[in-house]
Amino acid sequence: VKNGEITQNLPGHTVTYYPSLLDAQNGTNVITTPTAYQNAIAAVQTLGVVVTTPAPANCQSITTLDIRVLPIPTPHTNPPALAPKCDDNNPGDMLEVFDLTTNAAYIINGDPNLTLHYFPSPQDEANNTNEIMVPSAALVGDDVIIRVENNRVDYLGHHCYVLVTQQLTVNPLPTVVQPLPPYRVCDDNADGIAQFDLTNPLLAPQILGPSQAVSDYTVSYYLTQANAASGTSPLASPYTNTTPNSQNIYIRVVNNATGCVNATGVLTLAVEAYAVANPVTPYHQCDSGIPDNNPFDGVDIIDLDALWTTEVLGGQNPAVFLVSYYTVDPTLNPTAVPLTLQQAQTYTTDAGTDTIWIKVENSSNTIVPFCSDVTQGSITVEPKPLPDVQSTTGATTICVDFDDDTVIRVLTLDANMPNPGDYLYEWYETGDMTTPLGTGPTYEVNTAIPGGGTRNYVVHVTNNFANSVHCDNTSSPPFAVEQSGPAEIAAGTVGYTVSPAFSGPYQTITALVDGYGIYEFSLDDGPRQSSNIFENVSIGMPHVIHVWDVRGNAAYGCDELQITPINIIDYPHYFTPNGDTINDTWN
Repeated sequence: VKNGEITQNLPGHTVTYYPSLLDAQNGTNVITTPTAYQNAIAAVQTLGVVVTTPAPANCQSITTLDIRVLPIPTPHTNPPALAPKCDDNNPGDMLEVFDLTTNAAYIINGDPNLTLHYFPSPQDEANNTNEIMVPSAALVGDDVIIRVENNRVDYLGHHCYVLVTQQLTVNPLPTVVQPLPPYRVCDDNADGIAQFDLTNPLLAPQILGPSQAVSDYTVSYYLTQANAASGTSPLASPYTNTTPNSQNIYIRVVNNATGCVNATGVLTLAVEAYAVANPVTPYHQCDSGIPDNNPFDGVDIIDLDALWTTEVLGGQNPAVFLVSYYTVDPTLNPTAVPLTLQQAQTYTTDAGTDTIWIKVENSSNTIVPFCSDVTQGSITVEPKPLPDVQSTTGATTICVDFDDDTVIRVLTLDANMPNPGDYLYEWYETGDMTTPLGTGPTYEVNTAIPGGGTRNYVVHVTNNFANSVHCDNTSSPPFAVEQSGPAEIAAGTVGYTVSPAFSGPYQTITALVDGYGIYEFSLDDGPRQSSNIFENVSIGMPHVIHVWDVRGNAAYGCDELQITPINIIDYPHYFTPNGDTINDTWN
């Protein structure tokens, strides 16, 4: 790099370098790599230089060249970070004024030959562009690069330097959503003044938006913008507005971690006319059987609009105050969908007691959703009672003495209702439905019909539980009670006849009985039969005829009759005394 300067750019001249003047004079130790020579003596070294003119003269001249290695600066490279600032100057640009010279003395580390140059980014430092000329008042938003230069320059006029990073932080201000929807309270006394709960948990999330966690910020409210900016005289909750109907208050949001403040938010407090959902009368009705032709399931179709709209409005103008019906509580389920008008007018109830929520909204409000009030309505559809008459024993007969029509065994009928004390009862015989025979959950059939027969009984049941509307049903299906009785020996007889004595080897016995029952007969514990005649009866021990009543239900028949003793008189017509033990003797 010095050849041209040494030869004054004369053509044909050559330059040769030596580690010292002596070497140049002696022509020893020539430097063979003059484009990449490493000095042999620290700091300053004097080289020998030989200049040779072009051939054929080859005249030589000797001079010297000093080479010097300048020291790199040794500053402190870890300056403390500057105190963070909030993005108060032109919020949103994330640039604030910092004094970058705060740590200058620390960085220089006592070296008076150093100069500091400040750049806003590594790229600017590399390109030597946008140097910060007033570092004591620099408008920056990120770490600054400081070039720490030695005051001496190299052969190219460059300063030796070291780069130091000065850390700094600009914290963003809290975000405040603007414009905010009005914070509305519904006024129940029409003066435009109301109390506002400034601790309402819905307010802060609305102000901060979805990207900022409520727990990371402190939100407070003020009467003036100046108070919000200074944080003085915050409003206490509940706050009562001083300007009727509409009043602005000012919001101060503080980032709990950085202390940065945004006091630019405005919240409008609005007071609008109330709506009243007046209590409605609980509705009870008997199951009409609509829509499923089943009056016993407690399900019916009700016109809610006709039933309650006028009552819930209580004189409020139906053109202004809108009524809607819900099957869930809309105050607990904000997304609940009301019944359409057609659904409300043809509402199918739940079985038994159904709860309906009724909302009244003031459509004259300017803020949506409108001021509203909610009340509950109760619908009870009473299923009609469904009696199913059964006897308490499972029998279907009464037992009556055939001679004097005395009732031997009564039959108790049961309406078979759950919680029998919740109902009123009227028992009738189907031939006479004017005068009830009994009024309890059971009825005892204890009278006979001269000559016997079957009677049909029904029960008419009416609801009588608490708050009942006393639904009743047409009478139950008839329950047939048959008149039966134990068999009796027929009058003027001994209860049987026997074929003439000595008329054959076997006899015939005929049972003779009277009674209201239907009977089965058995001889000497033999099989039952419906016939009263027993043939081929052998002679011997006295016989017994059993007579059972099987009218209605054999398991519950009237008492058994036994006819005994029955003697068969006859003699054997032959005997065979041959010792085979069969008919060997004659008696």
